[in-house]
Amino acid sequence: MSDRARETRNDFALAIGFAGVAALAWVLLASVYGEAIAGLAKVATYGAVAAAAWAAVALFYGLHKGRVGWIHSGRRGVVVSSVFILFATFCLLYALTFDWANLDYVWRTSKPGQPFIYKISALWGGMSGSMLFWVSILAACALIMTWKSRHEEDELTSYALGALSVVLLFYAILVAGIIPGIKNPFAFASPDLLAAIAAGRTRGMGMNPLLQTPAMLIHPPNLYAGFVVCTVPYVYALGALASGSGGTEWIKRARRWTIAAWLFLTLGNVIGGAWAYGELGWGGYWGWDPVENAGLLPWLLITAFLHSVIIQEHRNMLKVWNVILISLTFLLVLFGTTLVRSGLLSSIHAFGESQALIVYFVSFLGVNTVVAGAMIAHRWHSLKSMNRFDSLLSREAAFLLNNWVFVVGAVVVFAGTTFPLISKAYYTYIKGIENREIAVTEPYYNTFIVPLGLILLLLTGIGPMISWKKATESNLRRNFQMPTLVGLGAAALSIYPFYRAGAENPDGVPLLKTTYAVLCIFASAFVFATVG
Repeated sequence: MSDRARETRNDFALAIGFAGVAALAWVLLASVYGEAIAGLAKVATYGAVAAAAWAAVALFYGLHKGRVGWIHSGRRGVVVSSVFILFATFCLLYALTFDWANLDYVWRTSKPGQPFIYKISALWGGMSGSMLFWVSILAACALIMTWKSRHEEDELTSYALGALSVVLLFYAILVAGIIPGIKNPFAFASPDLLAAIAAGRTRGMGMNPLLQTPAMLIHPPNLYAGFVVCTVPYVYALGALASGSGGTEWIKRARRWTIAAWLFLTLGNVIGGAWAYGELGWGGYWGWDPVENAGLLPWLLITAFLHSVIIQEHRNMLKVWNVILISLTFLLVLFGTTLVRSGLLSSIHAFGESQALIVYFVSFLGVNTVVAGAMIAHRWHSLKSMNRFDSLLSREAAFLLNNWVFVVGAVVVFAGTTFPLISKAYYTYIKGIENREIAVTEPYYNTFIVPLGLILLLLTGIGPMISWKKATESNLRRNFQMPTLVGLGAAALSIYPFYRAGAENPDGVPLLKTTYAVLCIFASAFVFATVG
């Protein structure tokens, strides 16, 4: 075993032992000094703000002046802020579990007799708790990132940690309740409510019955984790831009984080669709609700990013495009967070409406847009590659087409999601008509998304089989002749059953839907024959 591996093992064992002893001591203290612990947790949320602010200042000052001591101090600030956040999260979980109804958030989301698993899910069942849970995931990411990079003294990682500390500061301010519109989760209930609790007239409202379902334990945590983990590839991209490391090193460091974010987003969206189908009676798995779309948008772009980085690693191309893609992914995460947290758009998933939160989120979204855009523009020429596409019939061209399909899909969904907001602003400020907007419904999305989905399905079979640089005629014939015949045969066999089904329909054969269905069968059979 190497010295580094032995050091890592010993540090990990020490951390686990310390955490176990601290947890045991905390449980003993909390059972006696509950209110004091709650007050301490509230102080920890403010401590997290101060530590994150110090981390950002120290890291960027140290990098600017070349002061290694400041950089190390900034790294410790990231750790301290993260520990404060995780401590506060543990305190709130304990408070929910044991019904500390004196806390306003606990009173609103938990009560005696509520099943244990829904006391746990109450952590993300309300505005304040879900924001603390959100930032606790980010804190865990910050700790892992700091730990993994403890032997890396390069500017890439230090700039990335500096950017991460800024994002951590943004969310820590929300958790602390500094911005109007969101309470600190450790705020005590009002005096009247405390009196009612003391008199035994109330013990808590409990969580919304619609949220007391097993899906609540899986869907929000996965979606939140997907959103939050997207931050890490983004800050690595900013670190590469700031340090001038325009190669593939930042992609290597961000790869596992990117895959993890994609997996969490995929699980979150799929489970959310199944939940909506069972609970909301939409008659399908996707209702194109604005907040549903907010979860889909980053997934579309991070999926495109996962494909395009392969081209950068193999051909040293698309370096600018990859930075743009991951930056847009993070910006769409902020956009989705704005929709959910501020109530900017009408949705059954929204937490409510707050003008202050809208300003706060939109300001941070704007700052990140300007910073990322300026840094990309500054490094544009150094990121450009001398390599070019040799042929449109190549794997890199297929991957690029795949990217454009995902991006066009994201544009379609973004336009449909924001159009009601744009129309409402038009009627309010131009026409002088209050509370009027134009809704965008399912037919709009299906008009564009279904053809794009068919193209993606077909590319699933083409991309892995076509050659790099330039595909020859023999390569195309060898790889695609038989799959094409299989696809055509499957499509031909499907036409008659669809015709019979349409003949029994009083309205006749739905030509467009039938055409899409036949094309889908062709593409599915084609893909199965190529990669199955």
